[in-house]
Amino acid sequence: MSIWAALGLGFAGSLFGIALARLFEHLRRPRKDFSSDITPVDLARGGARGDELMERCGLEPEEAALVLRLHGNDAQRKELL
Repeated sequence: MSIWAALGLGFAGSLFGIALARLFEHLRRPRKDFSSDITPVDLARGGARGDELMERCGLEPEEAALVLRLHGNDAQRKELL
């Protein structure tokens, strides 16, 4: 095996390790429990803003933006731009 192949494998392994560590960190992060049957989708359909989704549901900014992009109305989608 050449030195470049070994370096490439080492680099790929370190990237995989970093991604795996971030995944475990994300999964260990505490989430707020829903006290009712209201979900982030329901809140978005009801006109909630991104900061409200993050506060009430414990979502990250990217997650709130995705929920609004998929389930929000036109005004909510314009807020994302």
